[in-house]
Amino acid sequence: MSFRLRVTLLTASAVAVAAIAAGAVMYLMVQQQIQSAFDDTLQTTANTARLGGPRPDDRFGGRGGGGAVFLSGRADIFAQIVDATGSVVGTDLQVGQQPELVTSEVLAVANGKRADGWADVTTATGHWRVYAVPFSVGRALEVARPLNEIDAALASTRFALIGLAITAAVLAALMGALIGRAVLTPLRRLNETVNDVTRTRDLSRRVAMTGADEIANLAASFDGMLGALEISLRQQRQLVADASHELRTPLRRRGDAADRGRPARRCRRRRDHRRARPLPAGSLRSRPGRDGRSRRPLAHRACRDESARQRGQVESRRRRRRGHRARR
Repeated sequence: MSFRLRVTLLTASAVAVAAIAAGAVMYLMVQQQIQSAFDDTLQTTANTARLGGPRPDDRFGGRGGGGAVFLSGRADIFAQIVDATGSVVGTDLQVGQQPELVTSEVLAVANGKRADGWADVTTATGHWRVYAVPFSVGRALEVARPLNEIDAALASTRFALIGLAITAAVLAALMGALIGRAVLTPLRRLNETVNDVTRTRDLSRRVAMTGADEIANLAASFDGMLGALEISLRQQRQLVADASHELRTPLRRRGDAADRGRPARRCRRRRDHRRARPLPAGSLRSRPGRDGRSRRPLAHRACRDESARQRGQVESRRRRRRGHRARR
């Protein structure tokens, strides 16, 4: 996995986690606010119905329930009276009895064991929120309202928050990719320079990166290392060249001196050998030539020519020295 992909994934994950956490907190706050408002409505309706009795829904100028009388005073909130045995003794005629809404909390209020009670009930008709208050001795007034609207609102909120988290994660991934590209651009430049130096052995290459961040400091350190290596390599080559020159000059002089003295020594050895060991009759030394005269061997003639050449060089040096003395 490349560094750019890791940066992208880490950025997207961090933003996704933050978005999910923020969405969860926001969802809980919305749920609590909606639930609190819903419960306040039920509590106010129950207290009003207990004191005022059945009445028409007057929220919209008497048009809310079509002129019908409701035990709760609202057409959207169901109400019924429950005795201590759990039997329904009063309800709205438009809806009828709902015995499945009678819970233990309602019975406790009817028996005087509790001042009020809350409960969530799920029936075949839906999900209900139930609230009960004392109505008279041995009886309780129960109001209930379906939670379908709240459930739909909370579901919409959940979907919106999930979509927001996914969108934030995608945007974070894109931003992470852009950030990773921007961060890796100087590192890619440094990597290319290192590869070029490794491939070409050219220590004169430089990254030449400007800035004051950590990557720029790394590039400057690398350029300094290349400069030090280049100077060291140049000094090493110069030292080798100087040493080779110093060692080559005396060796050449000794070789020239050896070459100048080698023919004379060879001729002296040959002459001494001939004197110590005379040649047999019929050899090249005593073999006559075409003109009837004896012919010297080739080795003897080479030694003689070399001796003559050396004598000529000696005479030439002597003449030059005499000329210098005469001019002085």
